[in-house]
Amino acid sequence: MKTLKLLLAVFAIVAFESPSSAQYWGEYNTSFFAYAGFSSLNSQKTGTLPGATVGIGHIRQVGFGHVYWDVDLRGTFNSATVNKLESRTSNIRISLDLLRQFELADKTYLFPYVGLGCKAILSGKSTWNNKLISRWVGDHSMGGSRFNTGIQFGMRFFMKKLYVGAEYHIAFLKTFGDYSFRPSDKTTLSSRFREFSATVGFRF
Repeated sequence: MKTLKLLLAVFAIVAFESPSSAQYWGEYNTSFFAYAGFSSLNSQKTGTLPGATVGIGHIRQVGFGHVYWDVDLRGTFNSATVNKLESRTSNIRISLDLLRQFELADKTYLFPYVGLGCKAILSGKSTWNNKLISRWVGDHSMGGSRFNTGIQFGMRFFMKKLYVGAEYHIAFLKTFGDYSFRPSDKTTLSSRFREFSATVGFRF
């Protein structure tokens, strides 16, 4: 909790100190980027759910130094079938990140970062042989929380207009309540979601 409060304080300071018309890599009004790519969602009980993600972000320089901050909005769909058990989910997440710029070559930059993300599960369900077992959130569900927060770290790479990104996100809250697929299964779905993504796109 202390770490979360510290990160929130840093983000607040960064946001208020950012000038409204700061230069961005020597250019103006070119701080948006869009992307699409691979997503892998994992928890103890659902296993690994591969999928796809798309998003858009806005990156802004803090003053005229090498520190930046960004706002990132993405949507993700994940699905997997193992031994007739199919799990699928879709969600959206908005993130606030703090970045450090490293210039690798002319118009080529690397931005490692750390940030906070707030996720909303739009839908989630598990089926067995095409028959519904349970819904993840909502009424008569597995006791899951539709909203969650977490921490992510990764890197953003820009070469001229090309963008490449990689990220690992860890949820703070438990995935579901104390729930088991079978009465004989003594373990519960109390693990936390972890998500890895690799994306490509462009800035404009």
